[in-house]
Amino acid sequence: MNAHTRTRPECKRLLLVDGDETLRAVVSHFLSIHDFEVDELASADAFITAALSLRVDGALLELDLPDEDGLVLLGRLRQWSDIPVMVISNRRDDESRVRAFELGADDYLTKPFNPQEMVLRVQRMIDGRAMHGEHTTPPLRIGSLLLDARRREARKSTGEPLKLTASEFELLATLADASGGVVSRTRLVQSVARIVDGGSPESVTVLIHRLRQKLATATGESPDEVIRTVPRFGYRLGLEVEST
Repeated sequence: MNAHTRTRPECKRLLLVDGDETLRAVVSHFLSIHDFEVDELASADAFITAALSLRVDGALLELDLPDEDGLVLLGRLRQWSDIPVMVISNRRDDESRVRAFELGADDYLTKPFNPQEMVLRVQRMIDGRAMHGEHTTPPLRIGSLLLDARRREARKSTGEPLKLTASEFELLATLADASGGVVSRTRLVQSVARIVDGGSPESVTVLIHRLRQKLATATGESPDEVIRTVPRFGYRLGLEVEST
């Protein structure tokens, strides 16, 4: 598909970067019959060019690319974009999976995979709210941040958006719903599973670490203070939570 022609504006648009032309064709076919428009790309350079020039709703990323490691590419992307990203890779080792989540992946699917499962997981990643319900909590002030869970927005005191992945946002909204109370690790795993199928205690640990760093940078507080660990149970927000 031409990466610069959008033939069906009503469809969700995805970037698919993978050096395997046959796999790209199969993935694109299954996504297209479920009303996704897919731009097929074979290299990291082509992916960056498309991501910078097009309005897209998400991306599927292979880690083994001909011109750059996919983890490096993911790190580059996350410097300026928070679009949902699903990793689809031959790499089955825990180190690659954890590193992908650390760098901002929203889901991780190993090859070979069932195309129907892939489609379902992409649908959940792109629009988890439509399938699993939305937060009903009114806008909240969390320290110096403003969180509007219904609009899926988090902003700094300057009004600048706080860039969070879908999974990071879900964790923050779930913690904020508790108004400073303790949220169990099990509850947080469930909240992440609403967005992708990657919910597990290990992935929540990685996501909490990432969220701590972003909140600390945005507020100037210590990472261990913005989200406090409650041993043997879960976590709670260390920042004051109040309705706006």
